[in-house]
Amino acid sequence: MLKLKRISILIIFLLSVSCSAGSGKSSAQKKVDSTANANLVQAEILARLDSLETEVRDLRGKTEELEYKLNRILNTQVSGIESEIKRIKSKLPPPPIVPALQLERDLIFSKNWDAESAMLFRNGAEKLRSSEFREALDIFQQLLSNISHSLTLASLAVEKKALKERRAKVLFWIAVTYEGLGENIEALKVYNEIIKEHKKESIVPLAMLRLSSVLIRLKDFKTAKLTLRELIAKFPSSQEAQAARKKLKDL
Repeated sequence: MLKLKRISILIIFLLSVSCSAGSGKSSAQKKVDSTANANLVQAEILARLDSLETEVRDLRGKTEELEYKLNRILNTQVSGIESEIKRIKSKLPPPPIVPALQLERDLIFSKNWDAESAMLFRNGAEKLRSSEFREALDIFQQLLSNISHSLTLASLAVEKKALKERRAKVLFWIAVTYEGLGENIEALKVYNEIIKEHKKESIVPLAMLRLSSVLIRLKDFKTAKLTLRELIAKFPSSQEAQAARKKLKDL
């Protein structure tokens, strides 16, 4: 009886130890499983973040491409509009103070000049057409400065002759620009410079006719008449002489 009681106690003890061991093993396993799950979740989060970064980069690239295309379209349209405005301006008649026919002639003439001089003259002519006289004056004065510098470097007689002819034409347009600005005294000075220093140039008759108009504006009718008579005497068969005869009758 005592022996049976001891065996029962031993079985109970062993079962207790076994349960305790089983319980300990289950807790350790739970910790392992929990760590594994955390690692798995972290890996999934990192993978998702990588995917989001890729999507953001793709979206940024598409946005930049779209901006580039839109800017290119807008720039093309703006450029086209500017070109059209420029074309329309070039067809507009200049203000009355500007001799339109002579301007067209000199624009054609300037095509034989060097690229920079031709461009400056075209720009000045455009400013005259749109009555931007101050801007035109700046351009023509820059062109005159360039020509004067070229004259100091020129060695061939033919080259000097061409540059002097060009200089006379630019001086003429500077005088016209002064007229447009209402600066008649300055215009008078430049017209006189053309007549005195460029006597053989083809622009001289028109310069004399324009000079007479400036003198009339300044109420110097006596000198205006003398200028018109001199024009008729020196260039009797010119169109300017015909206009001078008519002016003399009106004075």
